[in-house]
Formats: sequence, structure tokens, C-alpha cells
Amino acid sequence: MLVPAQLYRDEISRELTARWYIPRFSHYFSGNREEVRIADNAHWRRDFAYEDMHHRLGGYFSYAYNESARSMSNFGLVGFQKNNIAFLREVKAHILYMIVTGQAQRIEFWAFTDNPVMKLYRRWAEQYGGVEIATLHRVAFYEGAYHDMSVFEFLRENILSHITVLPEVCYE
Repeated sequence: MLVPAQLYRDEISRELTARWYIPRFSHYFSGNREEVRIADNAHWRRDFAYEDMHHRLGGYFSYAYNESARSMSNFGLVGFQKNNIAFLREVKAHILYMIVTGQAQRIEFWAFTDNPVMKLYRRWAEQYGGVEIATLHRVAFYEGAYHDMSVFEFLRENILSHITVLPEVCYE
């Protein structure tokens, strides 16, 4: 279940810091190893912790939210448990919930092209009518190499035309 990240602020900070130098997390940090600052409010940014069925911290999910434009962007997503499919399902359900309820009409996110999760992002784009609108070249240099970035865009009307089952999101 997704809960406000503020409830897990110290644990999230500890979990992220512990992963600064682990190669498989390099796409999340992109060479910028600094402490994540979770806001004390949700005016422009939404931060969530994923709590598994045993109330253990399983991941961190965040995005910028522009209420007047009803737009979601600048996503951050990192799982703290390997192959945590339940976490990804919750994230996807939350995003679809924002679309279905009309709280979001546009979604934009960027991802490094060599990030292993790109397969999933491209599958989501195909499944929900999203578009990979650009590839930005050499946007970051870390671990001795330049990295390209893809930009994805999803519009509400395209997503709604692709949804057959409405998401179930539980906020207690």
C-alpha cells in the first residue's frame, strides 16, 4: 500500500543512502548522491512510501504535481526489495487513479535509455497509449560514460481509451 513518505522519512533516507554505491541503483541517482528531501507538505510534490503486507518499507515513489495544469512529472521510483511487483502495481494503480478521477490530464517522465526498467516503461506506453517523444543525448556522465535519456508523455484521453479495468487504489 502507498502511504505518505513523511511517515517513513528517516527509513527512506537510510535506505536510499545505503544504495548510493550499488551499481544497479546508478540510474536512480545518476551520479548525484545526495540525500532526498521529503517535503513537509504536498503542494507541488507527492512523496509515497510503499508498505508491504507486513508493514515493511518496500519502496519510494515521488512526482511533481502541478494542480492548476493537472500534470504529473519528475517521477522518482526506487524499490528496496528485489523484484517487488506488488510495489510496481501500486504505483501504476495510483497513476491510473489520478487519471481516472481527473486529477491528472497529462503525465511526463524521463528515464535513462540504458536503465533495465525501460522495457517496462515502453510496455506501459504501448499498453496505455503513451508516446516516447524524444531521446536526449548525453544528459548525464556517471560511472565513466555518458547516458542518454528518453522522454515519455501520456495524455488522459489516450489512457482512458486503453483502460478496460479501473484501478483499485486503497488509501486508509
